[in-house]
Amino acid sequence: MSEGDKEWENFLSKDEALFERDEEGKLLPIDVELTTLRKKKDKKIIKEGPKVRIIPIERGKWLRLLKLSDIEQDKIIITEHLLVPKITEEEYESKARTPIVSAIITEVVKQTLDISYLDKEDKRDDVTGVEETSIKNSLPEKAGN
Repeated sequence: MSEGDKEWENFLSKDEALFERDEEGKLLPIDVELTTLRKKKDKKIIKEGPKVRIIPIERGKWLRLLKLSDIEQDKIIITEHLLVPKITEEEYESKARTPIVSAIITEVVKQTLDISYLDKEDKRDDVTGVEETSIKNSLPEKAGN
């Protein structure tokens, strides 16, 4: 790798910035593995879930979805943006939904808004002054102080 190539290796690529489209201009599906969160007593257990095939939501549609109720948003995301397994509107409305539906909705939104950075652990060893103040303010005061 030349010096010029090394300079650009940490920059964002076009592939990371743009969703792929087919010949008709429609967004291509993405296969994702769901992550589910379970609670046992006082512990949270993050578990890898099944794979699904989704289509991200385009910006214009996303802005229109925000104007709808949460129930309508969820129904549209599941019936229009979940490809495998395909769930029809009738199925969605007539059957009880399991917690995995929330994981699907979260994954569609995550892919749409590219909030994958939330999955990364904060590996810093230090805290900023603002964080330190926030932590101190959230601690109960000691008796006699």
